[in-house]
Amino acid sequence: MVQTVRTFISGLAALTGLLAWIVAGIIAGHTTFYWTRVEKAEGIVTGLTEVPCSVFREDPCFDPEIVFVTSDRGPITFKGSASGRVIAIEEQSTTLVLTVGQSIPVLYDAKQPSRARIASSALLWGLPSKLLLGGAILIVIAFLFRPGRPLAELGILRDRFGR
Repeated sequence: MVQTVRTFISGLAALTGLLAWIVAGIIAGHTTFYWTRVEKAEGIVTGLTEVPCSVFREDPCFDPEIVFVTSDRGPITFKGSASGRVIAIEEQSTTLVLTVGQSIPVLYDAKQPSRARIASSALLWGLPSKLLLGGAILIVIAFLFRPGRPLAELGILRDRFGR
């Protein structure tokens, strides 16, 4: 029974860890591809709309509205959530404090400038980094719980019950 539980825990942790690494690789590849084909501009924050964060946060989150000028199309306005970026003011893992009138770097695709993103390494690389770290922790757990590896607790049980 103990070996079955250890096999299940080890397999589940290894599978989940590898899946996290695969997803992190896909996101990192997409982000890298995005960085290589975009242009940079300086944007101005023109508004902050309060939006619900999550059930785990009581602090408000804000959806910034940013205007920037492209070299060929003139001024473009985009909202942070349009690019999947809802900015939490003073968020612990991604500290990005925005105020109206603030200048902020922007990345945009020349073919679709309205799908611009705020140029923040924490926003662009935060999720892949967390997935890589979480996957590594799960792989270590899988290694520690793998069948055939005597753990201290199992050694004590073996001595007591003769198994």
